[in-house]
Amino acid sequence: MRVLGFGRASHPLGAAVRADGWRRHPDRDAAAASAALIDLVSRHGSGHAPVTTFDAAAAGHLAALAEKHRLAGLVARRLRELDLDPGPEVTARLEEVYRLNVARQLLLGAELAGLSRTLEGLRRPWLVVKGPVIGERLYGDPGARGAVDLDVVVCPRDYRAAVEAIEADGGQVVQRNWPLLRDLGLGQIVLTLRGGLQVDLHWDLLNTPAERARFSLSTEEMRERSRTVHLRSAPVRTLDPTDTVLHLCVHSVLSGGHLLVWLEDLERAVAVDPPDWDSFVERARRYRLGLACAVALGRAARTLGVALPDGMLRALAPRDLLPVAVAAHDAAAGPALWSGRRRTLRTLLRFIAADDRATLAALSRHAAGDVVVPVLRARHLLPARVESLVSAAGGDSERRRYFDSVPFVP
Repeated sequence: MRVLGFGRASHPLGAAVRADGWRRHPDRDAAAASAALIDLVSRHGSGHAPVTTFDAAAAGHLAALAEKHRLAGLVARRLRELDLDPGPEVTARLEEVYRLNVARQLLLGAELAGLSRTLEGLRRPWLVVKGPVIGERLYGDPGARGAVDLDVVVCPRDYRAAVEAIEADGGQVVQRNWPLLRDLGLGQIVLTLRGGLQVDLHWDLLNTPAERARFSLSTEEMRERSRTVHLRSAPVRTLDPTDTVLHLCVHSVLSGGHLLVWLEDLERAVAVDPPDWDSFVERARRYRLGLACAVALGRAARTLGVALPDGMLRALAPRDLLPVAVAAHDAAAGPALWSGRRRTLRTLLRFIAADDRATLAALSRHAAGDVVVPVLRARHLLPARVESLVSAAGGDSERRRYFDSVPFVP
């Protein structure tokens, strides 16, 4: 077995000071660990960066970053495959996550089999997205990709029936503030199943009215194009390969684009279950998601070597300079972009809309709500929000009004 690294920090300050007395630079350690993480999980990596670019004292940085980016299970597997030894403490830390991932995937599978029976009376097909579908089909290893809940999409006309079926089977609605749920117009509510597992029950893949107003994504069209896949626990319906990549792109960008696991999901989807690229471009542009997809796929290609057809990014966003700007920003930051020590354009990526709707005024409003307001609340310059989705409010009448409002029209 090859030992990961070529030195050690014996000074009492550990990773902050080298054994020879020279002070270490934490940013450099983090950047080196980021480069090693990318090399370990990418399919175009050499497999040697962990040995040649940082010493054993930085192995802890690697473990912390792998956990932060939700890739600890995959890193544990890759270290075994490459016969690399990061030291007993780091190995134990990563292998524990791998074992937890296996246990969670088994639990998700069992709960999904039960949920399939619970929802079998729905009139229209319902879908499972992300979660066990991604972990089992794309990674082929229950320990490599962690998941903690189920994401289920039902037709809006079946939404009330789905909630009532889960409740009749021993599940519970977690978010019971019915007036607030109706006012926010969210595309999902959270429930727990009989066994205690959380399920995010969607009627739309875009969660907020603002997102549904900015984009034209049709969850109903995606549901009609869906396919049946056979997991170990049960056959389930999920998005077709093209819509899967489209959804992963949108999810990455709207979530802020700051975790490598979202790029790894894209890499796996393109490699294992590739989309029809012509249909992908047509759907992305029709749903006004071309810019978001260009940014997400561009990052995945640059960082993890995702193979894209020539001209794909330009076809997705032919008149936009933002993908070029994001590429320049990422190149300037280098691997340190993923170290957690630099800002990652998170607010901008969460804002991204299509073409002429991405105005400076709208960006300013979004930035105020995403950055300024939380800072002011944290410093007690604005009052904290007292309303909570999990605080029961409204009673049966407001519950009926909530379900009568689905789908919410902006």
